[in-house]
Amino acid sequence: MDWAVDARLPQRYKEWRREVRNELRLSMAEDSDKTELWACTYVVVCSGEQGEDILQQAGMLGSQHRERMVAERDKRRHRFNQRAREFRELQLNENVYVQLDPEKSKWQRGNILRKLNL
Repeated sequence: MDWAVDARLPQRYKEWRREVRNELRLSMAEDSDKTELWACTYVVVCSGEQGEDILQQAGMLGSQHRERMVAERDKRRHRFNQRAREFRELQLNENVYVQLDPEKSKWQRGNILRKLNL
């Protein structure tokens, strides 16, 4: 979650909240042994490092909770990375769709004109 204070913060928060709520409901439904503490930790972890820092500065997190959240965040990253797909290399003149502005849901058609040598 990007916590930058600007005109889009309320919209970003609303989208983030909806996504986290849906993931949380799914996780809680799959495993009835998960507690309210787990749910709260999950929400804080999903807020990202900046969100954790904001809560820490507000005095809402103790050091023992931070360690638990860091471990949960690392576990979540690991699970995400396990499911990430390997993509094949794109070829010249291949059709693709690009999202020029990540803040908008508009995708535009394009094609590969050249390869970057990194």
